Amino acid sequence: MVRVAKTADEISRVAAATAALDALAGVDGVPIRFESPPDRLERTFVEGLTLAEWLAGSSPADRVRVASDLVQIVQRIHAKGVAHGDLCPGNVAVSYTHLRAHETDSYL
Repeated sequence: MVRVAKTADEISRVAAATAALDALAGVDGVPIRFESPPDRLERTFVEGLTLAEWLAGSSPADRVRVASDLVQIVQRIHAKGVAHGDLCPGNVAVSYTHLRAHETDSYL
């Protein structure tokens, strides 16, 4: 996925997200950032549904499993001293094998 910043505010947000992803490099459940110009954020694309979409067709047992996965991902992110400022079902992707946070705009 590529995000191109066009305004000074967007460039600032891309810089903050880039720094956060660099701090989270190697953390399971977090996208990998690729080298890119300062006005771009290039990271791995997570193929799957958003958590919001996935919840509509999931079983209660699967919901518990995925909630547990999400808690572990957030704990790993927090252990690196990073917080996500907008963690919500639309900013989390559920793939076939992993639950992965995919929205990086709001890492603080």
